[in-house]
Amino acid sequence: MAQMRYHKFLRHSTYRRYGIFLITIFFSLYSIQVYVNNIWIDAQIAQVKEDIIDLEEESAFMEKFYKGYLESDYASFFLGHENGTIYLEERIVRLSYQVPQEKGEIILPTQSEIAPITISTPQQARNHFVKNKLSFLESRWFIK
Repeated sequence: MAQMRYHKFLRHSTYRRYGIFLITIFFSLYSIQVYVNNIWIDAQIAQVKEDIIDLEEESAFMEKFYKGYLESDYASFFLGHENGTIYLEERIVRLSYQVPQEKGEIILPTQSEIAPITISTPQQARNHFVKNKLSFLESRWFIK
């Protein structure tokens, strides 16, 4: 009797093996899908955290720096320049270079033409730089 049950078990064991194999494949695919979804959710959470940090930095910039400019008397100038607006007292300066016809080379100033000067403040340095550059441009370029 016990031997008969054993033969019956062996006869149906291939179906059981196929069933266990298919169930294993199903759960493997399901676990892979769950793992991929988990990775995707972690990536989305990290992206949201980065977006929150970016938004906080932008709002801190607006609060600390940009707000002061917008509350000043020059707010219209700042907003106008962001939008590309030119005011009546402003001009567009275009620089063009005319190459000498006979030589075809650009002539730069020598060290003897540049006079040594003592500069003690940033404003003097800026004014000196602008004055030298404009005098060089006026002699070599045409300002339109």
